[in-house]
Amino acid sequence: MALKPLAIVSLHASPVAALGAGENGGMNVYIRAVCEELSRRGIPTEVFTRRTNPDGVDRVRLAEKSWVTRLAVGSLICFRISPKQSCARSAGAAPNTA
Repeated sequence: MALKPLAIVSLHASPVAALGAGENGGMNVYIRAVCEELSRRGIPTEVFTRRTNPDGVDRVRLAEKSWVTRLAVGSLICFRISPKQSCARSAGAAPNTA
C-alpha cells in the first residue's frame, strides 16, 4: 500500500525558489532539506506554497517522492516589496509593524 503524502505549508517562500532573492534562504532551505530526506526514507511529501509569478507550472518535483504545488492565492506583489507591509496591505489587513 502506497503512503499518502505528508502535506507541508511553506508560508515564506517556495523550497524550489532561487536562493538570495526576496525572502528565500532560511525556512525554504530547511523545508527543502526535510522533504529530500523524507523522500530518501520513502515518505512522500506535498509542499503547498503561494505562487509568486503568474507564469510557470503549477507543480514542480522537489525530490523523487516530493512535489511543490504553487497556489494562486493572495497578491503577487507580496514578495516584490517589503513582506511585512505589502502582504498585509494587499490582503486588506493592517500592516505588521513589529
